[in-house]
Amino acid sequence: MAGACERLCSAILIACSAAACTTDPDVVATRAMSAQPTASTDAALISSPPAVERCRPGRYEGITVAKEAADGGSQIPFSGQITFTLVESLSGEFLVLQNNAKLTGMAASGSMFKADIGGGNGCVDGEFGAYLSNGLYELNSSVVLDFEGPIHGTYFGKDLDGFVGDWTTHLSVGGSELLTVTGKWNALWIGSK
Repeated sequence: MAGACERLCSAILIACSAAACTTDPDVVATRAMSAQPTASTDAALISSPPAVERCRPGRYEGITVAKEAADGGSQIPFSGQITFTLVESLSGEFLVLQNNAKLTGMAASGSMFKADIGGGNGCVDGEFGAYLSNGLYELNSSVVLDFEGPIHGTYFGKDLDGFVGDWTTHLSVGGSELLTVTGKWNALWIGSK
């Protein structure tokens, strides 16, 4: 269809040039109208962007799980709890994390981990972004690794009333990174406080 229109417009311009007529017409046609409208009318092609679900203020709890290593190598297997509260910012424009947001858990081997969830933008336009900080991964009583990294999620209000997302942590000893671990998380709204 577009090729036919381009050929028609080119033909009109060539004819007008040859006849010394103006190339600035009062009306520009972009396509021929058919007698019967088809299923793919302009109205069907034009759509609004999807509606953004505003995050719901309140307390969220859920789980987090490490993913398998993509290269088939070693991965630290663990699962744990994630808890945080979203409160309105002072301006009321968007939701921010309350100071007590935590990530805690235990690996199948009995090792434990914990981190603060802070920074980032809280929840804006249905997207959650924060940072895991002050993380400690205790492999056993004598081996403790520090970790930190970003955590992201998307809010699904109608279907889930919660978040689904992913995280990345960088485990280190004395500031030297040893291993990057990634995982998935989800958290459901459990109440207003």
